[in-house]
Amino acid sequence: MPSYGIGSFGNLSFRVRGNKFIITASGIKDPSSSESFVTVSSVALNKKMVYAHGKRPPSSESMLHYAIYRKRKDVNAIFHGHYGKILRYSRELSLPSTLKNEPYGTIELAKRVLDILDDHHFLIMKEHGFISIGEDMDKAGERVLRICKKLGKTA
Repeated sequence: MPSYGIGSFGNLSFRVRGNKFIITASGIKDPSSSESFVTVSSVALNKKMVYAHGKRPPSSESMLHYAIYRKRKDVNAIFHGHYGKILRYSRELSLPSTLKNEPYGTIELAKRVLDILDDHHFLIMKEHGFISIGEDMDKAGERVLRICKKLGKTA
């Protein structure tokens, strides 16, 4: 996950098969070992249930990642991060943004993202953070770094 300064890093995931994916565990700031990751085998959005396997609980944003994978078959990697400078300059950068702030880890947030996802690969969750998606981890990460460079920050 690209380092872009202080604060909560967020989470990352990559698709394994179908809608099954591996995601950083809850509270992980430096995903450097296999224990930092959890496999999400399925999600029941209507029940707000995430079915996962690992030594730790999955990221609170697992429902969001699942919803994106379900909607976009071309996406195999997702970076979600929190970087105030990207949020502050999102209009100047013409980045698509959700219209309303929703609490993290909720179905409501996932719905807001799906409302604007379309064919975008980078978007803003109002007053929360960003999502960068790609065909693989390299492409999703490179998008974050390009945005940071546009802000005059090298990663």
